[in-house]
Amino acid sequence: MAAVSVPILIHFIKRNRAIKLPFAAMRFLKVDPAKKFKSQKLKQLLLLLMRIAAFAFLAFAFARPFFNNVEGSSVWGDESKAFVVLVDNSFSMGYEDNFKKAIAKAKEIVRSARPGDRVTIMQFSETTEAIAETGDDFSGLLNFEHRFSLSKQSTNYLNAIQTAETVLLESQLASKTIHLISDFQKSASESLNPHWTVQAGINLNFVPIEVSEFSNIAVVDVHISREHRSAQTGDVLTRIKNYGNDKKRLKVVLNINNKKIAQRNVTVSADEEQIVQFKRVRFPQGNASGNIDVVFEDESITIDNRYFFVLEDKTKAQLLAINGEPHKDTVLDELFFLERAINLPDLAKYSLITTIPQKARAYNFSNYRAVILANVKNLDRETLQRLTYYVRAGGGLLIALGDNVKPKTFNRFFADLTPAFLTEPAFKSVNRETSVILAEVDFQHSIFRLFADPGQSDPSSAQFYQYFKTKPLTPESTLAFFDDGNPAILERKVGAGKVILFTSSLDAEWNNLPVKAIFLPLIYQTLDYVASERKGQKSLLVGDSVPLRNAQLTPLNNSDCAVKYPSGKKVVPEGDVFYDTSEPGIYEIRKNNKTSYVAVNVDPRESDLTPIPPDELQDLVARVSETNIQSVSFSGVKLDEQQEKNQKIWRFVILGVILLLIAETWLANRTYR
Repeated sequence: MAAVSVPILIHFIKRNRAIKLPFAAMRFLKVDPAKKFKSQKLKQLLLLLMRIAAFAFLAFAFARPFFNNVEGSSVWGDESKAFVVLVDNSFSMGYEDNFKKAIAKAKEIVRSARPGDRVTIMQFSETTEAIAETGDDFSGLLNFEHRFSLSKQSTNYLNAIQTAETVLLESQLASKTIHLISDFQKSASESLNPHWTVQAGINLNFVPIEVSEFSNIAVVDVHISREHRSAQTGDVLTRIKNYGNDKKRLKVVLNINNKKIAQRNVTVSADEEQIVQFKRVRFPQGNASGNIDVVFEDESITIDNRYFFVLEDKTKAQLLAINGEPHKDTVLDELFFLERAINLPDLAKYSLITTIPQKARAYNFSNYRAVILANVKNLDRETLQRLTYYVRAGGGLLIALGDNVKPKTFNRFFADLTPAFLTEPAFKSVNRETSVILAEVDFQHSIFRLFADPGQSDPSSAQFYQYFKTKPLTPESTLAFFDDGNPAILERKVGAGKVILFTSSLDAEWNNLPVKAIFLPLIYQTLDYVASERKGQKSLLVGDSVPLRNAQLTPLNNSDCAVKYPSGKKVVPEGDVFYDTSEPGIYEIRKNNKTSYVAVNVDPRESDLTPIPPDELQDLVARVSETNIQSVSFSGVKLDEQQEKNQKIWRFVILGVILLLIAETWLANRTYR
């Protein structure tokens, strides 16, 4: 801008000055009119302003200006956009031609893209997979139909949107949109975290595949009832649900070890659930596998008409406890009191197996009626994912806290499971002189119903010297309060499973509960309530991983291990965990000359095709808050650079400078100097 002074200096230096000269023949000179002199003066002033403006606009162009408007269009037209197209490929999309419709809608969205846009196409169920990605070149992008495939997993909106969000936040483009194409099942929306919202600056566009009427039959669960675990006869109870609007006549077939054992003909009314019972079924000795088949006509989705199960001989129902603070001195161990309460000789109904967080990945959670986290800070991602699947499939989880737990870490790792988020410890230190007691208890709940009898132990007898304050997800989550009004015990239902959160510890470090008479009945009442109803049978969901080491944590020699898929394919697994449970059925695992079986089923919640209006789903995930922070890759400086790049105002300014200089040249040639 300092160059603006150059034309001004030249103007003053070069301006004409009147010089008086003696001249004899004055009468022969023609008098110049005053108006012509004023005209020349005006032209010279205009030239001065034009030269000043040229330098000023040139400086303005090099400053690369832009309008501070994230959502606006660029000056030259529509700005470049980044968008992710998410296509639901869960098995519910196999209903009629819904999946083909979803792919067609994805192609329509891709056709709307323009050169400069960044397009990413993904398919999702429980996992999210990239199908295609492009920048400026759209040739061949629309030929992606062969890359899509229906999975046998259920729908996970949260994982899909978060994955798409990560892709968009890595983009430098200011306009970011997620297009989500799905049948929008109401059951899938229940797993969304109520405390999570999409990042500010990202738009969500929900594209529904609308179905006016739907009909589907599914086997929801199988329950084996035996008088004794080792008994060779028992009842097989099958839960069948009609998710349609019409009455259906069905054949229900029980097969064990690939042999037809029994058959029942039943009629299930619209939107009705029915229990089909096979009485006094004789089971083979040792481990056995079986399945329930539902047979009828005119069914679009057939993958959920079969349910697989594995029977085992077990004398006691097993529990798995993960010890977050083991100690060489058994008295100081986190599980000292819990082990002695559960592993009672001869009388115990449960058998407690213990491990530590670092070794938890070697355990198959489906082998256990419930899992207990005792003062566990965190778990590795794979183990936590398997634990979440286990609970959603009907498993039980008891979480007890302690001094090893950090609120921020706990809230981040266990957000999908915990009934409440932790805030801070109730007291600065564990002071035995300061304590609270259980003051308000829901005696109508299964856990506390026993204590409604005055003759039983008094819940208020125990003193608590330390606990975590919490923010419950819902007011109904709290089952018991301390006398200072803070929650003591909370509950959350995750899928078909239950989670109980105890805000204090299970040892005597934070309370004296373990040495009170209430401890034993409270533990058993809680375990009876939270524990899975599966007895002597194992079942995983499609996508769950299978640990290949046993409970003794003996090293695994992969050359001695092989996994046979339900389709018959055999593989030698890599590592001590088998991940590829992509098809439902019975998996055969041969290890060290021993054979075991694992049943894998589709998620029964996916069978419910009842839709949720996209507007309601939008409210669940798109409550954009001004406090939401963009990622580092979308910082203020880079946002400014992107806006300037999209608008390119400097081009207009340079064009103005060129036109101004042309006009200045034309005017200068017609101005007296």
